[in-house]
Amino acid sequence: MAEALRSRFPDRVFDGGQAPEHFMGPVRRANPDTVLLIDAADFGGEPGEVRIAGRDDVGGLMMGTHAPPLSMFMRLLSEATGADVHLAAIQAASTALGGTMCPEVARAVTELAAELGELLKESG
Repeated sequence: MAEALRSRFPDRVFDGGQAPEHFMGPVRRANPDTVLLIDAADFGGEPGEVRIAGRDDVGGLMMGTHAPPLSMFMRLLSEATGADVHLAAIQAASTALGGTMCPEVARAVTELAAELGELLKESG
């Protein structure tokens, strides 16, 4: 998703990949009022379902085995930027390492990318 949006909004969309903490500087320089993190998750929904969550809603969800909890990263990002930080969690069909994206998730990614593209375009 970041790849599709980054070509149109290179100063406002970042692909944090496996280490989003490495993008704190570029995000801070973008001076955002809102930051939206996007990732696959397992929250018990239907594959492709999207939920928006704030820092208090993600609890101890981890970004990886060697990373701080997502809520801590969201707090640090908010403190560094002054922005409201949210997570768009897309329910994965499987969270197994190396798994492929199911059609429902692929459709959700395409739809969310289109919606975010419109919002980014409207906001200048």
